[in-house]
Amino acid sequence: MKLQPNARLTTLLLTLAFMSASLRAGMVSPDGTLVAYAVPAYDKDANLYSEVFVSAGDGSSKRALGTVPGRRDQISWIGNDRIVLGEFAFAERCAVLDTTGERLPDVVLPSGCDVVYLAVSPDGQKVTFTGSCSVGGEQRHGLFVCDVDSGVVKLLIEKNIKSLAAWSPDSRTLAVGIGDYGKDYPLRIVDVATGQVDDTGAFGVGASWSPDGTLVACTTDIRRGGSWIAGVPNDGKLGIYEVQTRAMRVVAGTDGALRPAWSKSGNLVAYVAGGKIGIANRDGSSKALPQDIGRELPKGPFQMAWVGDEAVCILANNQLVRFDVSLAKAVTLAEWKEPAVPELKPEDFKTFELPRVTVTYARFDRKYAEAFGNILAEALNVYESLGFKMPPKVNLEACIDPQATQLWTDGESRLYLDLKSKELLAPAYRTGVFNLYGMCHELGHVAMYRSLESNMGLPQGVAEGWAHYAGCIVITEVAAKLGTSIWPESYDVAEVEGIGRLVQASAEARSWEKMDETSRAALAFYRMETECGRDKLAAAMTAALAERPTGKELLPLLLAKLRQATANPTAANWVPESVLVPRTEWKTKERLPGDDFFADQKVEPDGPGLWLYYDDGTMEDKQSISGCAETVLFRLPEGAWLLDGIKLYSARYGEDEPPEENVSLYLCDESFELLREVKIAYSNFEKGDEKWHTVSFAPIPVPKTFYLGIDFHATATKGVYVAKDTSVRRSHSRLAMPYSYVDDMKGTADWMLRVHLRPRP
Repeated sequence: MKLQPNARLTTLLLTLAFMSASLRAGMVSPDGTLVAYAVPAYDKDANLYSEVFVSAGDGSSKRALGTVPGRRDQISWIGNDRIVLGEFAFAERCAVLDTTGERLPDVVLPSGCDVVYLAVSPDGQKVTFTGSCSVGGEQRHGLFVCDVDSGVVKLLIEKNIKSLAAWSPDSRTLAVGIGDYGKDYPLRIVDVATGQVDDTGAFGVGASWSPDGTLVACTTDIRRGGSWIAGVPNDGKLGIYEVQTRAMRVVAGTDGALRPAWSKSGNLVAYVAGGKIGIANRDGSSKALPQDIGRELPKGPFQMAWVGDEAVCILANNQLVRFDVSLAKAVTLAEWKEPAVPELKPEDFKTFELPRVTVTYARFDRKYAEAFGNILAEALNVYESLGFKMPPKVNLEACIDPQATQLWTDGESRLYLDLKSKELLAPAYRTGVFNLYGMCHELGHVAMYRSLESNMGLPQGVAEGWAHYAGCIVITEVAAKLGTSIWPESYDVAEVEGIGRLVQASAEARSWEKMDETSRAALAFYRMETECGRDKLAAAMTAALAERPTGKELLPLLLAKLRQATANPTAANWVPESVLVPRTEWKTKERLPGDDFFADQKVEPDGPGLWLYYDDGTMEDKQSISGCAETVLFRLPEGAWLLDGIKLYSARYGEDEPPEENVSLYLCDESFELLREVKIAYSNFEKGDEKWHTVSFAPIPVPKTFYLGIDFHATATKGVYVAKDTSVRRSHSRLAMPYSYVDDMKGTADWMLRVHLRPRP
């Protein structure tokens, strides 16, 4: 794995190689004269950025250096005139600028790196991170180092590590606690050049090197590790490890010590414990017991750095605080409010029209909207050339929304894309967000879902696996058709987002049992193509979908059609059973409830029959759910009964006229085995305010304990809001789908779904 070196940045970093070991991370410059920090804000288009400031160590002479994209809450220095701005966690890119405000090239890790925590070395030549990275074609987890000049990523320790490693002042070694949200963290010291790992025999995590490189301060003597900040347990003590003698001293009176930071001379070490700040001497004796600094200290991520030996700066909670050690007094140097995301208004949206595609977009340039539209239009042509029945028109609604990055479809004709920032419109090899493939992926869902009777019983991973396979091959065809004009910034789309992904995944494939469900299904489809041909696979899939199967019936029917198309009765016999046979995944806390579960069930006589229900008749909330059924678990009273109707407090939404299709009622036993599916017309549910809708049907036998679920096959433009009663003592309702899964409600609530029973003759 290589990082593309930038000549300008490499030259800059090489000139710093001769600098002394006083180069150290933290928001205070090595000479103690400047403090750097960044204040987050949103522009009018909801792009998150940070304005970077520097001031003197006492907060005076503040000046703005400029802005950088994103939230930048971790600050370090390269020399006394270069500032590196990163994010606390899960970031692969650091911004760099100098103290004149000139923006320098970013430090960027290569694609395939999944970062938990990252730190740039004091000399600026290397980057270390914990997390995972593709090494030798396989995703490996552990501690890594990336050389900025050569661009090589090297795995140093292969373990799950969920805390930050610390650079020694000379940038030659790393100290890291090996652990994953536990109690014991063996302290390791790693020679970055040779890869040699020293097992110190001590325990410690959240390390910090003394300026002379002889001591490592850390959190040690952890009691149980029940709560963590930045992967470091908050129930340990301050430890000082002496590298030469290999001895760990536990500093008394430092319960809860976190994030130690050394003073410039190395004679003092500061730490935070239990919401207070403490100072210890180099020899481990306590100089100042933890004390309140008169304001809220961080409960989450924070940074500390010294101004000489006189004061400690703390960056957290949207404020920069200076604590003067001799005076035991804290002053606020800067503070700011959390920025509010600008509200997205209807007038912010613009429209780009093509004959079969409408793109409604906000907060990004028209050139991207046009590219999305052209990709969707051409993708429709490709799917139809393969025989799939696609909608006459597709609508994409896309915007920049800092709260989430997500892409989804209603399964019919509408796609929705939210991106956290404009930067995510860059090529996928830089961002890891596959927008172009994503358009074709979602159309793959549409190609399947529109022709299914229902997705009930579709085995785990098959829907996503099909869409992944289809999305990769279709974007490859689209890229060949549109050429370099496919995207404003040209790149090899087929290799990065298309067939290249399938080829690589196939080459790296392990046994079926070791793959996740989606990868297993995607590679099964790809292998069918490579063995039987894309045209025959597409013909078999479209022929299977033409029979309007359920999800449970689709894959066996596909294989039958494939064998018919290839005249090979054994074609694709190797398809894993898990791709063919659905299973019910139980996600509930309680799988087989006891008698107490049914103590709240109400029985209301209705002539010779009766109603069973749990709600009190009052709606507190409502919800429409796609891809599953609103389900309730009932138990029959004494006697012999038949189920012949339901009552649902609900309201239909969408077009004024109800869809000309049916709603599915699923009757399942207590093991959630499907006993009967009953079809009722959508027209039974009216549009408007929520009210009781009563539906009768031919009587059917039911077991003593049974689930009843109702599936409206909802989309964004078609469905029914089902009322919820949130005043119940416990939830008797589920989110479920036969042959797929049974899950608990989110929160304590019951669907306002009642069942009607009549006496069995």
